[in-house]
Amino acid sequence: MLHGTSEGSPAAPRGRAAQSPASPEAGLTPRHAYWGDTYAASEAAIVKVIYGGVPQLLLAHGFGPGEKRASHALDEYQKNGGA
Repeated sequence: MLHGTSEGSPAAPRGRAAQSPASPEAGLTPRHAYWGDTYAASEAAIVKVIYGGVPQLLLAHGFGPGEKRASHALDEYQKNGGA
C-alpha cells in the first residue's frame, strides 16, 4: 500500500494536477484555496521525512535505473484517461 492512498487507488496527483479538489471524504480543499505557497513546502517536508528525498521515493515505488520509467507511467496514465 502506498503512503497516503487506500488499497488499489492511484497516488495523489502532483504539480498542476494537485490544484483540483482532492477527495471530499478526506475534507481537502483545492490546493490554491487553502494552502497556497506552503503546499509545495509541505509536500517537500513529507517526502523528506518519509522517504529521505525524491530519489528514495522513486525507488520505493519501483522507478529508477533498470526499473519503471516515470515518463512511460505518465503516458500510460494519461492514455487511460488520467489528467
